[in-house]
Amino acid sequence: MEPIKGAKHLEPTNDKCPIDGATLDLYSIFSMEFEGCPKCHGMWLVKDELRKLKNEALEGRLHWLNDEMDNVEKTTAVPSERACPKSHGKMLSVAFGKSSIVIDWCPKCHGIWLDRAEFDSILEYLNTEVADATRKDIEKEIIQDLKKLWKGGPEGRAAEVADIAAAVMALANVTVFEHPALFRFLTNTAAAGRSVGMD
Repeated sequence: MEPIKGAKHLEPTNDKCPIDGATLDLYSIFSMEFEGCPKCHGMWLVKDELRKLKNEALEGRLHWLNDEMDNVEKTTAVPSERACPKSHGKMLSVAFGKSSIVIDWCPKCHGIWLDRAEFDSILEYLNTEVADATRKDIEKEIIQDLKKLWKGGPEGRAAEVADIAAAVMALANVTVFEHPALFRFLTNTAAAGRSVGMD
């Protein structure tokens, strides 16, 4: 069983699992590589790999949600008994965003350890954040992403443009559902287009 459904097993590594001491294996998904434990099915993500995985999952719908990623290092942390797989000493346990999900983070190499199924829990939490986002939340995120595009941010410019595009789509969805007349018009227009063979 792979740490993320659909991940391809590549080869063993020299790193050890912070849970059970097993040798971590290298996996590949979404054109990126990460390490996972063949016993406990936890996963080790180096700096920014969690963001990259989140951006690719669920057809990119979560691409624009970056506050949780940006704030992992700024949140309240407590010492963990778990050791960094890269031999940097003990990690810190931190809450992911406003969720009850606790992840382990290495303050030296900035890697993140996710226990089995925590990545799926993070995606569920972020999906809830999308569903609960207000127009102001999304507009704020668009402004922040525009600033990152201009000044540079943790992601490359192409990723920042993708963040903006995903946020604009989320804003369009919120706008359509806030205005029932606009929603009916668009729904009827789409149905009329389909009835004459326009898909």
